Amino acid sequence: ALAAFHRRIPIAHVEAGLRTYHIDSPYPEEFHRQVIGLVTKWHFAPTEAAQENLLREGKKKKSIFVTGNTVVDALRFTLGNDFHRPSWNLPTDYRLILFTAHRRESMGTQMRGMFRALKQLVDEFPDVIAVCPLHHNPQVRNAAEVIRGHERIRIIEPPDILSFHQLLARTYLAITDSGGIQEEAVALGIPTIVTRYSTE
Repeated sequence: ALAAFHRRIPIAHVEAGLRTYHIDSPYPEEFHRQVIGLVTKWHFAPTEAAQENLLREGKKKKSIFVTGNTVVDALRFTLGNDFHRPSWNLPTDYRLILFTAHRRESMGTQMRGMFRALKQLVDEFPDVIAVCPLHHNPQVRNAAEVIRGHERIRIIEPPDILSFHQLLARTYLAITDSGGIQEEAVALGIPTIVTRYSTE
């Protein structure tokens, strides 16, 4: 967006108007969203609330288009079509917890604590199995050492979106710091714990 601004190329911002108004949470995304909003010509807001944020910030109403949520649109498309995905080979007689973590503000002690809490949760409930698509960031992978080798916690490589949506659709509970997964899980009616200080 900044490069386009300097080249005088008009900018269209998808998912415009999402805000926490905490500049460090999520870091650095909240800063980026607000800066991009300053140089955007067309704001494609997913919700009326996002539109209201933009109007409060002084954006012209004629530049804002409430489009609906593109994340939920993609979810409905992938689950609504007969895409063949390989089996996850997960037992069907367990409640499935999907756990993801990757936020920069959670790195270090906090993230290690999240993984320890997941292990404690699985240990406490013998009818639960957890699946953790593990982010490629080495800090995330180091923090996950506490759950490696647990018989009811599966660590997997991040799947493609079609496979991920199939996995999410089987989930009993989602625990995540992801913005997109919160939207997807809620759209599917899946209870979700958001491991962030604030969310847009």
